[in-house]
This record gives sequence, structure tokens and C-alpha cells, in this order.
Amino acid sequence: MENETLIKQAVAGIRNSFSDDHIYITPSGEFAVLEFDANEREFFLPVDGLAGYRAWCEAEKQRVTTNPFCASCEYLGTCLSEHLRDVKSMDNSCNGFKGLLLRWEEECSSVIGND
Repeated sequence: MENETLIKQAVAGIRNSFSDDHIYITPSGEFAVLEFDANEREFFLPVDGLAGYRAWCEAEKQRVTTNPFCASCEYLGTCLSEHLRDVKSMDNSCNGFKGLLLRWEEECSSVIGND
């Protein structure tokens, strides 16, 4: 998908930023999810079959929806994050590109307002 389409879907609330719509298979044939280590580096975490995948996805949703930054965000669950990690501050926005989405909405409304 092109970037503009992804942004429009996020702003419209029709994009899914959670991991419950894709699963990875490791070279050894295990199901896995993409997780972050203590240094916020991505790695593939093997899960125990589909039940383990579903449980991990529920834990991800719980973690994100109770995060103080994400829980109050208007883009919760539809942001531009490819893989949600814990947002610890908004100093550099977030991994869901909230700043970009807000700018997009502002620019679109100013263009529409000038017609």
C-alpha cells in the first residue's frame, strides 16, 4: 500500500495496528510474533501454536490499551505502527506516528476550509 492510503485508513479508523491479523513462521516451523527486547530491538518470539498466538495478541491489546499514552489516543488500534511497542513518553511522538497523523488532519482541514 502506498503511504497516503495508510494515512487515510489510520485517520478514518479503519486500519488495524495490532498483531492479530498476521503471524510469522520461523525457519524451524514454529509460529512466532514480533516482540521487542529490553533495548527495543525487534526479535521473533516463538509462541505455542495458534492458542499461544491468540493469547499473545490478547496480551498485546491489554498492554497497549492500558498504556497511559496509547489509551487516550484518538488513533488507538488504528495508528501507523507496524509493531506496537510500549510508548514511554511523547518526546519523540510515538511508534504509531501520531504527530504525522495530526499534521495530516490539520493540513486536510485547512485545505478543505479554504475551498
